[in-house]
Amino acid sequence: MATSEESTLPKIKVWPVLAFCAPALLGFGLFLVSFPIDRGIPFWPHLSLAELLMLWFFLVTPVTTVIAVVTLIKRKRRTRISLSTQFLLWTAVVVCWAINAFMWLGLVASTT
Repeated sequence: MATSEESTLPKIKVWPVLAFCAPALLGFGLFLVSFPIDRGIPFWPHLSLAELLMLWFFLVTPVTTVIAVVTLIKRKRRTRISLSTQFLLWTAVVVCWAINAFMWLGLVASTT
């Protein structure tokens, strides 16, 4: 006879995937509240806020989103993840990629 501990699925820690999605989500939130973005940065006078955001969304967020995808795939293979949790995690990853694409297009168009 199986005990309740043996019959339950192993718990998956989903916070690493969401933590790697956080730079894109938090960067987008910062972008939304930092208008006008053409002003200079006091402690870094040769860089504007728009250029700093462009560097963030070109260098940091794509790397962290790829790490989130790899982490999700590795954890999905190792343990069984419920469909609702999978949906939540893949939605977070897709939203991060959509934010990156939106920011890339908008920031490149604004600098030309």
